[in-house]
Amino acid sequence: MGDRIKLTDPLATNRGVRKEVSALLDWISVTFKDTKSVMYPQELTGEKVECKPFNGYNQAVRFSDGRVELRHTTRPEMGTHVVYSGYTLRQSAVLPETILRWSLEHGGTVTRLDVAIDCFNCGLKPQRATEEIEHDRCQTKARLFPLWHDAKTPGYTQYVGKKSSTAFCRIYDKAAEMGVSGDYTRVECSFGSNRAHAAALACLRGSDYRGVVRGFIDFSDWSEWSEIMSAVPVPTRETRTLTNTKRWLLSAAASSLARELYLDGDDEFYFRFIDTLRFHLDKLREEPIEETA
Repeated sequence: MGDRIKLTDPLATNRGVRKEVSALLDWISVTFKDTKSVMYPQELTGEKVECKPFNGYNQAVRFSDGRVELRHTTRPEMGTHVVYSGYTLRQSAVLPETILRWSLEHGGTVTRLDVAIDCFNCGLKPQRATEEIEHDRCQTKARLFPLWHDAKTPGYTQYVGKKSSTAFCRIYDKAAEMGVSGDYTRVECSFGSNRAHAAALACLRGSDYRGVVRGFIDFSDWSEWSEIMSAVPVPTRETRTLTNTKRWLLSAAASSLARELYLDGDDEFYFRFIDTLRFHLDKLREEPIEETA
């Protein structure tokens, strides 16, 4: 298919089958703040019908190729949000990379990007990912590793990170999901927020999609993984913005504290302040409070 990038030449195995690794972009979400932007390549269809809105928008249309366009009639600052699902990208008249490049060149910000690596006859078992994680043999900033497996339902999925995070990965038995037999495992990374835009830029720079995955999760001691993911890691770390409270703490509060220390002539109050801060921080960690909206 035109939207799939072949990453390796087929390699014969001892059993006479061939290994094959390929990659594709499996989801693109992009927001245009300028609602008058030219959001789509001219090759894409203009046929559309109204559909149910989501993501906080109150107006939505679905094009005949599957992409969804979302707007808000009274909140123009939300811009126009466009969603290309994996199905839409596979059926599209243009390549996903073309859609991605067009969106960025016309003022869009990518808010979700899914990268999938398909591994055929490679012996890459999701169960092995679980074993590597259990023995602390994975390199990632993720802290949670949910596992999905049903004894009566085919399939096995190892997650790296939570779905609510700005990035997570799942390694799963794609053949079982499709209801077919065979050695077919998919490694799928989903990037959101600022990480999605960083991942999009990396992909358009020509970075190997496997490197984008390895920038989030890597298993250096897993031989099958190392053979398949033979690409330089490409980090997509989130650029954190300061909240108003943090800005105030770094400017007004910090300068006021510095002035008090200067007038005192010694640093005794500074250490007292740090000890009090640590006390309250430990208390919050022991008894988490609910965040307010």
